[in-house]
Amino acid sequence: MTNFTPTTHKGPYDAISAAHADLSQVGRTVLITGGSKGIGFAIARAFAIAGVTRVILVARGGAALDMAVLNLESEFQATVIPITCDIGDPTDIEALWAQLNDRQIAVDVLVLNAACVQAQESSMLGLGWQKTWQLFETNVRGNMILVEKMMSQADTKQKVILNVSSPFIHDQAIAAGFQAYASSKSAFASALQHLATETPLERAQIISFHPGFIYSEGMRSMGCTHEDLDWDDEELPANFAVWAASPKAAFLHGRFAWAKWNVEEIADAVQTRHADILRIGVHGL
Repeated sequence: MTNFTPTTHKGPYDAISAAHADLSQVGRTVLITGGSKGIGFAIARAFAIAGVTRVILVARGGAALDMAVLNLESEFQATVIPITCDIGDPTDIEALWAQLNDRQIAVDVLVLNAACVQAQESSMLGLGWQKTWQLFETNVRGNMILVEKMMSQADTKQKVILNVSSPFIHDQAIAAGFQAYASSKSAFASALQHLATETPLERAQIISFHPGFIYSEGMRSMGCTHEDLDWDDEELPANFAVWAASPKAAFLHGRFAWAKWNVEEIADAVQTRHADILRIGVHGL
């Protein structure tokens, strides 16, 4: 599955370059959860390169969020708005959206990057239902509330919802020991797939993607080290996200992809293979 396309990438490449004029995000507002560092900040920076008008960085606060704002504002023209929010807390999300409404800010692109990560390798029963449910509260409930808030905005511009997902949703072998986390990521990707089915592309473009194997804080919390893998460049999912927010990615509406797959070859495969290619379902039917 990792070689779905003949060509794969470990870093950004020409077809997804955020600097391309045909991927321009000028005039848009992007909101990125978990946007203060790692993949989230790399995505924010890529949208800034693409000329986005406003970047809303959502994180749980702290020095990292302050530094992210400082770094973006020193390098780019975009307006950067930091908002402290724990997406596992519905009250925090309500306050986040109330702040946006008070400032009459409409979000055009929602990047769902924040996640509650299973911090230890354990069987689902060994982890216990309480800790398993905590994963679902953030990774499913919190994200669905954000999606609902986004889609209930009064403006009629097309929206883009990008879900930073995981290979765990389809590769059970590598998910061993993290099945509770994998289940929460699978549940949300499935929910977005069903939402896309009932949502015309003209109203919203909805895509889930695996960012690649990035040596992120989440990977560190799972016990990974620099020596474990030949890690991918975080600029790969960052540029892929900008591409996925463009009309060029419309064919992936309601589908799941890996950022490392060549986008032109994905397009060819989607056009020529089964209608449910890259959709979550029961294999063999």
